[in-house]
Amino acid sequence: MRDVTRLANSILLNFYSLKGEVDFADILKLELLRKTYPSAYELIYRKVDIFFEAKPNSIEQTYRLIEYETNEKDQFQNKIKKTIFEDY
Repeated sequence: MRDVTRLANSILLNFYSLKGEVDFADILKLELLRKTYPSAYELIYRKVDIFFEAKPNSIEQTYRLIEYETNEKDQFQNKIKKTIFEDY
């Protein structure tokens, strides 16, 4: 029950500060990732350019998940391995 309360508080805190800028479903997914798999969340946060591409439009800059082709998946996996183990 404590985990549910922490998650709800975290979602509400982030939602109110980002209201109108981010879709609620995206905040929910990110908070679930952050609470459940903090090291994966940290990796995405530190290396956002591996996972997302910027899509500037006339009003604001938005990001979308990069969709790798089947033949590019090995290259993507190598980027992830290099990123994870770069400190070692």
